[in-house]
Amino acid sequence: MEGRSLVAGTYTFTADFLERVLAPFGARFRLEAPFRPTVIRSVVADGDTVVIVRDGHGVAYDDSYAWIMRLAAGKVVEGGVFFDAKAFDELWTRVEGGVR
Repeated sequence: MEGRSLVAGTYTFTADFLERVLAPFGARFRLEAPFRPTVIRSVVADGDTVVIVRDGHGVAYDDSYAWIMRLAAGKVVEGGVFFDAKAFDELWTRVEGGVR
C-alpha cells in the first residue's frame, strides 16, 4: 500500500495483505453494516494495467480509493492503492479490529 498510513508497505503475498490489512479493516464494521463501495467513478485499462477509482462508505468512515493493478493470465500479479491515509489511520486507531 502506498503512502505513510499505518498499514503502508509492501505485501509479498495476498494472504499477508488479507490477514494484516483487509481482515482487521473489515472487523471494524458491524456484520450488518460492512464497508462497501458506493460509487465506481472510473475504470481505465491500458495494456496489462487496470485502474479503478471508487468511493466507499461504512459506519463513521467514508473514503475514496484508486486501485492500480497489473494483470497476467487474468489474475492480479501486482497492485497498489491510494486512499485517504489520515481518515484510514483515524479509523484504525479509534475502532478495535481484531488482528493487527
